[in-house]
Amino acid sequence: MSIQDRHYLELQFQCKIYRSYGLGFQHFFEKVMNKLNPKFIPINSSGGDDGNDGYFRDEGKYYQIYSPKSNMKNEDAIEIKTLLEKMV
Repeated sequence: MSIQDRHYLELQFQCKIYRSYGLGFQHFFEKVMNKLNPKFIPINSSGGDDGNDGYFRDEGKYYQIYSPKSNMKNEDAIEIKTLLEKMV
């Protein structure tokens, strides 16, 4: 792969991240994690996940995704803190 091709793909990836909000970002994250390692287990995004949006059972790694539907506000920062506290 040429340097130009790699740079182009990196830009496309960044654009996808910056343009994804809410459940769209969570689904994108799940696809990336499954490509990284097929043993990634996503959690149903319909709620009731206790702050766990996916994990690697063998590694004991858990992931929390927070992506509001719009730009972040102060209330969002409080929500992130609350979700992180659930995971610990």
